[in-house]
Amino acid sequence: LVLCLCSSLQAQKRILDSLETEIKTDKEDTTKANTLNKLSLILWRTGSYEASENSALQAKTLSEKLKHKRGTAIALNNLGTIYWYQANYNKSLDEYIKSLVIMEELGNKPGISDANNNIGMVYYYLGKYDKTIEFYEKSLRIDEALGNKSGVALSYNNIGSVYDGIANDNVGLKNTKLALTNYDKAIEYYSKSLNICLELKDKKGLLLNYNNLGATFCGKGNCSVNEGNSIEATDNYKKAIQILKKRQENYL
Repeated sequence: LVLCLCSSLQAQKRILDSLETEIKTDKEDTTKANTLNKLSLILWRTGSYEASENSALQAKTLSEKLKHKRGTAIALNNLGTIYWYQANYNKSLDEYIKSLVIMEELGNKPGISDANNNIGMVYYYLGKYDKTIEFYEKSLRIDEALGNKSGVALSYNNIGSVYDGIANDNVGLKNTKLALTNYDKAIEYYSKSLNICLELKDKKGLLLNYNNLGATFCGKGNCSVNEGNSIEATDNYKKAIQILKKRQENYL
């Protein structure tokens, strides 16, 4: 596992070095703007948020100068993600919405779906669950129309997470009846996501859904006398552990 991590870090460093070299030699054109966006993405993935923001801002400035709308939209999306990681949710939301507007102007359906998903994510962290579901459902409908099963599975999982969060809030407010209703909605959406992940043999998605289902059945079991919830929680956690073990074995 340690060897794999070191190898991954070395690979990322090689990619960063390569992109930085390209930027120095590229002309002030769309190729350079796209390279700056790629660099920004890798930098925020490695936690280098200040450097990532700098690259994204350069990409945005150059893309706007060249009227390269897709480049501008991607730069705005990167900025939204950077600010989200820094818990600056209002600023993140502003950038994601700007990115969405441009993607809609371009008619870029995958980009529109991603932007809606990201906006929904920010609203979740702002505690605005109705808006979260609204934007997750927009992303879901686009991916359904595109036949993007991975995207559909992700949206189902995301919507399930919202209802799970609402149910947990209900428990905190001692509203057991409403909590049970929202736990059931979460289970419904997690199960839809799980079925698609089974079809796609998506191990990462399976792990996520089994874990979420296990946690949700546990939550439901804590506010219900139904023994079946505890049994299902244990079953789903076992499935998640089995998948996690297989993933770890692949690194050995």
